[in-house]
Formats: sequence, C-alpha cells, structure tokens
Amino acid sequence: MPRQSRRPTAGDVARLSGVSSATVSYVLNKSPGQKISAATTDRVLRAAEQLGYVPNAAAGTLRRGHSRVVLVVIDTLNVGHTNARSLEPLLDAVASCGLTALTYSLVSEEDLLGVVRTLQPFAVAALSFTTAAMRQSLRAAGAQHVIGLNTAEDDNLEPKRPGEAEIGRTQIRHLAQRGPTRIVYVLPATSPRLPIAQVRLRGAQEECVRQGLRAPLALSLPLDRHAIAEALSSLESLRGTTGVATADDRMGIAVLGAMADLGWSAPDDLAVVGADNFVESEFVTPPLTSVYLPLANLRAVTVEWLNKTLSGDGQSTDHALLGWDAAAECVVRRSS
Repeated sequence: MPRQSRRPTAGDVARLSGVSSATVSYVLNKSPGQKISAATTDRVLRAAEQLGYVPNAAAGTLRRGHSRVVLVVIDTLNVGHTNARSLEPLLDAVASCGLTALTYSLVSEEDLLGVVRTLQPFAVAALSFTTAAMRQSLRAAGAQHVIGLNTAEDDNLEPKRPGEAEIGRTQIRHLAQRGPTRIVYVLPATSPRLPIAQVRLRGAQEECVRQGLRAPLALSLPLDRHAIAEALSSLESLRGTTGVATADDRMGIAVLGAMADLGWSAPDDLAVVGADNFVESEFVTPPLTSVYLPLANLRAVTVEWLNKTLSGDGQSTDHALLGWDAAAECVVRRSS
C-alpha cells in the first residue's frame, strides 16, 4: 500500500507563508489583541488552505484549557416547534462567532456535569433552568462561561418560568377583549409538559383577577377527541359567553375538533385561543388563535455575550437572561 503523506503542521504553514509559527497561531486562533496586517492574515489563510492544514483540536484544548465548543443545554419540557424557535437562533449565533455548538437534552444534572468534564467547553448556554449551585459546579467541571435562560435563586425553589405565566396572562387579555364573561382553561391530564401548563394556568388566574373576571374553570382532560367533546357538552349553558384558553396548541386543535363533533363553531359558541403558535394551528378549521414568546433578541444577545467572552471582556454572566422576552405575542386567527 502506498504510504500516506503526513498531516501538515502549523510549522509547514509558517514556512509556506513566510511568517513565524506564533503569527500562524495568532491568525488561525483569531487571538485578540494582536496587530497583524490584513495582507499577512490573508497569506497565512491561503497557505493553510493550500496545505489542507487542520488545527489539532486536542492540542488546542490543552493549550487554551477549554475547547471551542458551546454546549447548548435543552429543556426537555420544550419540544418540537417550541424548542426549534429558541434553538435555531442560538445555534446560528454560536456558528457566527466561529465556535461549534453541541446540543444536549438535560437528563440529569450529574450526567450534564459528566459531559462538561469530557468536553471542557468554552461555554454552557442553558435553555433550561439551573440553580446557583449547579452553575458553580458547571464551572468547576470545566465550563469557562455559563449563561442561562432564567435561573432559580435558591436550590429549593421551583423555576418561576415568568415567560410561561405571561403566555397565560396574554391569553386572558385577548379573550377579555372579545367579551366573554366566563373563562375555561384546558390543561392536559397527563403530559411531560404539565409543569409548563400549570404555570400558564396561574398566569391566566392572575389576569382574570385584573380583568374583573371570575376565576377560570380549569379542566384537566386527556388528549382525546371524544373525552373533550363530553367535557365541553357540560358547558352547553355557557355557549356564546365563554372563552376557552388551552395550555398549548395541540389541546386547542383538539378542542376545535370536539366542538365540530358537537355542531358548535368558534368563536360564536366558544372563543378559543391556544399557546405556542404551532405551524399546524394555521391549517385547522377555523385557524387557531395562539399566543407565544417570540424570543426576538436571542441571537443578538448570544452573539454579544460570546464576543465579549472571546475577547476577554466577558464577566461571569450566570444570572443573565438569555434573550427571553417576557412580552408574549398573540397571533389572532378566526377561532377567537
């Protein structure tokens, strides 16, 4: 078999480009604070491309004390379209800063610490809730920087999820504008996302008080068309005066289907508003009104934070709010 040529080194790039190995390192690692001309930078990059030089990731990790990986921790309660809405701009932000993003679905804190010890990531960006003690453990395990969507200030506190409560409040504000005198809030009877649904219900309860409405009638129902139709039939006397808010769009779509089975229409018999603005919500009959958190500034906030940390200007930002806009938006469609 023919002998394979050896892997090109940084020294080879230095010789071909006519600069020192240190200059090659500064250019290829985008080291801050180095005054290197554009012409020299271009010469080094062209030489590296010509030789097919690929930096040794393991050596770079040892030299820097961390990899160029940003570990993005996903909250397992946010799935599908909801997760994609927050994940896509975050991954784009990481890539635009010349870093590599790896996603991790949070199984347990101990498992996460094991991943961090192995990867030695430049940063952990948590789209999940972590306590102050956990953030400290992440840094001790090897994460240079830690940032989160939101955090509990006490290890014994449940995450407050302010954005989720705002979704519930916005649902009620929208329905109140439509004139219903009674509110029904439909939650899933069983679901991994039940903690989120319960926070949204609490937000709805708070807003009913502000609007001078009676406390919402909370119905915990299975995601079953016939069971939902049976539950709705008990609201016969409330038709025309009632608004229904659902904990997510799947339940909202199920409510519309059950209403059709009863011969009811939205919004005439019941005004219905869902949550999370799933793509499918636009294609049911009638299209489902939905409330969601747009996370409009997530990419910009992440880029700013990463650039600061890369330049050495960043500070510990484990209490920072990572682009979570507490202002929810209501996409109004014909169901309400």
